[in-house]
Amino acid sequence: MIDPRKIRRVALLAARIKRLRINVDNEENLHELAEAAKLAGATIEVLVEININHNRTGVAPDEALPLARVAHELELAGAGVKFVGIAGYEGHTPVLPPADKTRETLASHAKLAAARRAIEDAGIAVGVVSGGGSSNYPDCLAAGIITELQAGGGALTDALYYHKANLANHGHRIGAFIVTQVIGVSNQGTHAMADAGFKSVGWHPFGGLPLVLDRPDLEVQGLSAEHLKLKPANPDLPIQLKRGDKVYTRTHLLLHRHMARASLTRWWCLARSAGRGSGILGCDLDAAPQHLRSAQRHRARRVAHPRRGLPRLGRHLGSSRRALRGRNQSVLFHI
Repeated sequence: MIDPRKIRRVALLAARIKRLRINVDNEENLHELAEAAKLAGATIEVLVEININHNRTGVAPDEALPLARVAHELELAGAGVKFVGIAGYEGHTPVLPPADKTRETLASHAKLAAARRAIEDAGIAVGVVSGGGSSNYPDCLAAGIITELQAGGGALTDALYYHKANLANHGHRIGAFIVTQVIGVSNQGTHAMADAGFKSVGWHPFGGLPLVLDRPDLEVQGLSAEHLKLKPANPDLPIQLKRGDKVYTRTHLLLHRHMARASLTRWWCLARSAGRGSGILGCDLDAAPQHLRSAQRHRARRVAHPRRGLPRLGRHLGSSRRALRGRNQSVLFHI
């Protein structure tokens, strides 16, 4: 957070909510945050961000103490910031083979542990050690270093997390899919085209093409901006699709910025895509696909207009959140 306008806005936001926390890796930026927070009558919690081998942002581990000391001194002076701990992100690990991921996660967390010891030895309390993510959370929990797990994507476990990040090995199931409709089938039966391209289904460079849910006879051949191309898994057979058919693709959650979850007889989400306005994003928790389709169609008729539909969905969020906690897969992680 370095732009002056953004700093002013975040300071005003901090004055309105119970807690706002920001990573810092620069002393000048720390002073900017402190000044803006003090003017707004707010307190911003700060974590000193440490580079733990991802080589993106963060100070070196031996530089964490000096910056933590500055933050602590500003806190004691009532300057608008409060030092609460340290953070790091091992973003180089998500798609590594399991043994390599474990080794690299432990190496990264050892740097967090060393930085925490140095700061605490200087008499400064470290209340939060933040790190990890959905892709390596089992290794993070086993290491026992962090107090805050930066997990989010694993709650729905898209195709990237399931296959490339190996969450399939930990009992997860893919819980997100895009509903797309077949708009054309070749006369030779070699392929079919559907109406959701990479603007809707996403295309992660590590994740590959989307997968088709509950149709082992189909494969995704390619994506364009607006269309998805399907082919038969067995090239000797014609594709078993016709115009108007619905196809459910296991996708990557890259473009869907707003989701509301609702509970009817099964689960799905209404997602507003940054690329294409509104579309249907399904959540398959433990229902059979045919039940999901029935529930999705029924609910879709009721929320065809997002402006009218989302308030109705809002009434279901409390019960949906409680139901999700009781399920044994695709849940948020808490320590």
